[in-house]
Amino acid sequence: MIKHNTEHRSVHVTQQTRQLMRRHSRQILSRSCAEHEELRNAFAVTFRPGDRSANFVDKALRPVGAAVLVVLSYGTNSDSGRRTIPVRGLRATPMPDGCVHYGGDSTSAFDYDAALRPRPAARGKVLNPAHNPSLVELVQRMDRTCQNQVLQCGRLPRIPKLPRIMLGFPPDAPPEFEVLPALRFAAAKAIGVPVDRLGANGNVLIDRLLRDTWAQYLIPADAMGNQTGHLLVSAEFCSQARRALRIYEDFSGLLGFPTWNPARAVTPLELTNPAAAVLKAFDIDLRKPKVIDNISQDKADAMQIAMRVELGAATPFLAEDEIFDALLSPELPITAWRCALATLRGKLSAYVSECATDEDLLTAARKPAEPLFASGGCRIQVLERSGAGLNFDSGRLGRRVHACLDKGEPPVRPHASYPERQSA
Repeated sequence: MIKHNTEHRSVHVTQQTRQLMRRHSRQILSRSCAEHEELRNAFAVTFRPGDRSANFVDKALRPVGAAVLVVLSYGTNSDSGRRTIPVRGLRATPMPDGCVHYGGDSTSAFDYDAALRPRPAARGKVLNPAHNPSLVELVQRMDRTCQNQVLQCGRLPRIPKLPRIMLGFPPDAPPEFEVLPALRFAAAKAIGVPVDRLGANGNVLIDRLLRDTWAQYLIPADAMGNQTGHLLVSAEFCSQARRALRIYEDFSGLLGFPTWNPARAVTPLELTNPAAAVLKAFDIDLRKPKVIDNISQDKADAMQIAMRVELGAATPFLAEDEIFDALLSPELPITAWRCALATLRGKLSAYVSECATDEDLLTAARKPAEPLFASGGCRIQVLERSGAGLNFDSGRLGRRVHACLDKGEPPVRPHASYPERQSA
C-alpha cells in the first residue's frame, strides 16, 4: 500500500509539472515581441506568506520579513536584446523608528526570469515547476492578470497597496501616546473636518479627540483576529518600534480573489427533505414571527436527531449546517455539498485549491452563477510603471514605508513625514 501511494504521488507531480510547462509555453514563451512590448509599462505585485505555502488562511498577521513580496515586470536584456520577465521575491526590513523598507538585493528571497523555459531540474534564474509548482502557477496568474488588464486599455493605478505594519507591545505595557500625521488625519476624518481645521475648537478639545482616536486604534491582545498575544498598534500611529516586542505585517486588507466556480461542473447530492414532518412533530410553524429565535438549543439538537433518523442511510453525507438549512427550507430538496468538497477541489488548480477554504467552496456552491472567492490568497495588483520606475518613497506611498522593487536599488531610509491627505 505504501509503495502504491508513493508511485501515485510521483505520477501526479509529473503530470502537474508537465501541465505547468505546457501552459508556460503557450501563454508566455510563444508571445510575440509586439505583445511583450505592450506589457513593458505594466508590472504586478502580490505576496506569499513565506512558510512554504501559498495561502494566508488563519495567518493574516505575519512577523515582519517572513512574508515575500513577489514582483513581476517586463524588460529587455541590454546586451543581447532578449526579452526578460524578472520575477523577484523581496522581504521587508524594519527600521528603528517603525518605518519599513521593501527591496534591495540584501532582502531578496529569489530572482527568476519567467521568459526562460521552466525545467524540472532548473537552477539559477530558471523556474523549477517540480520543486515549487505553486510559485510557477502564481507567476503564470500574475502574467495573465497583467495581460488582461493591459488589453482592457483602462488606466492602471501607479501606487501599490502594501500590508499594514503593526507594532506588538506587552498587553500590560502599551506604547505612550504620541501625535503623528496619521493620527491627526484619522481624528479629522472622524469628525468630518479638514485636517488643517482640526484645532479650531481649542487645544483641550483637540487633545481629548486625539487621545480618544489613539485609544480606538489600539488592538487588545484578546481582540478577535489577534492571535499574536500582543497589544497591536499601526506603525503609522506609533514610532516606538524600539519598545515593541515584535513587528508584524497585516495582510487582512489584501486577501481574497474571485475565480472560476467549480460548482458549475459538479452535481451535488440531492435528497428528499423530511423537514415538514419533523417541524410538525415538534409543533413548529415557520410562518410565525420570531419562532426560530424561541427554539432552545436542546430542542434544536432533538430536531437534528429526528432529521437524521428520517434520512436514514443518507445522514452520513450531511453536515450539521446542512441539516439546519433543510429545516429552515422544508419546501426545498436537500442539497448536500459537503460530501462533494473533494470533487469540487479536484476541479481547481493546486494554487487556487490551497487558497480556498471549505467554507469558500460551500458558499460558492450555493451560488454557482457567481465566482468562487478564494479568501486565503493574496490579490494580484497590476500597476503602471511610472517615470520613477518601481521605486516608491514614503511620499509616493503616503505611508511610513519605502519600496525599492527594481533590482539593484540601494536601501533608502523612509522619510519621517508624508502627505496628511492619505489615510492610515
